[in-house]
Amino acid sequence: MSIKDDLELIIITYNRAESLKKTLKEILSNSCPVKDCKITILNNNSTDSTQDICNEFSSRYKNVSVIKNKYNVGGNANIAKAIEFANKKYFWILGDDDYYDWQNWKEVEDAMIEDHDCIVIAQIFVNPTFEDRIKQCVFLSGCIYKTSIINSEVMRNVYDSISSYCPHAPLFCKVINDKNKSFYYLKGNPVAIYGGWDAGVDSSYTRGNIPSELYPVKSFFAAIFNCMLLIKDDKLRLNIVKSWLTEDSDKSQGVKHKHTDPIVNVVFREIARGIIKENGFLLQNIMSYFCFCSSFIMRLEIILFVLVSFIFLYLPLKIISMFNGKKKYNFWRIK
Repeated sequence: MSIKDDLELIIITYNRAESLKKTLKEILSNSCPVKDCKITILNNNSTDSTQDICNEFSSRYKNVSVIKNKYNVGGNANIAKAIEFANKKYFWILGDDDYYDWQNWKEVEDAMIEDHDCIVIAQIFVNPTFEDRIKQCVFLSGCIYKTSIINSEVMRNVYDSISSYCPHAPLFCKVINDKNKSFYYLKGNPVAIYGGWDAGVDSSYTRGNIPSELYPVKSFFAAIFNCMLLIKDDKLRLNIVKSWLTEDSDKSQGVKHKHTDPIVNVVFREIARGIIKENGFLLQNIMSYFCFCSSFIMRLEIILFVLVSFIFLYLPLKIISMFNGKKKYNFWRIK
């Protein structure tokens, strides 16, 4: 297998000229095993000197090309474009502010030779459970994917996920759902390291845009919930959601978003169970409303939501199911 022929790198960037420069120097250095691979930089209409850096490296290296967006479409839309541009056997989307350790790259190449569909090259969690391993795929630079997993449905889901924090979730969800596809998790040291070159640089979702004029962005947990809707295995979906809710910050390396509010945990758990049993338009919209409310983590709002849901959803459905003699509407409980 030739890494040069089978792997391409796509770097997404916006207004991080110095970080991008450091990243390009690293992956194009003589000691880097991917230096000869096709490298495409997606410049999201940066307003700083990013384009100058792009032009400098593309003129020096024949395998480096640059695409500059006409508009700042946001980081997630840029990720979606990167996925659609992929055409080699494997593709790896890189952030412009992460860093890498190449000493275990041989294991990555071996995983490609073994034809795995998703190679997880990061390790965010210490002693990860199976659910943790899936959650690690949320780290964009932490996975190398086989391009053949992309189809029309995957791309539709990618674009539908732009307003979440994880537009690349349809990729690893596709691998989860298809029993003929496989993950590979590095046994040695991770290659992609979570973190950035410039910790003080603005990394907000809305940077470069006017937040008040953008479509409301879901909270991290709401986004994860939306992503989990793509997983077909009911038990796995619930376990991953529960794992997010009870995550121990001390177990993660740089990822800190533990939920400790018992009311939030209970409601999320019950809503997650509802998602497993019902996929109707009404319930999904109620779920979206709850996620919107939960993004503010307002206890009163959540309590009101629970009460309203109980009175106007659970009780009517319970009465209907009693008259029908069948438990069709098992929204709040799993057998």
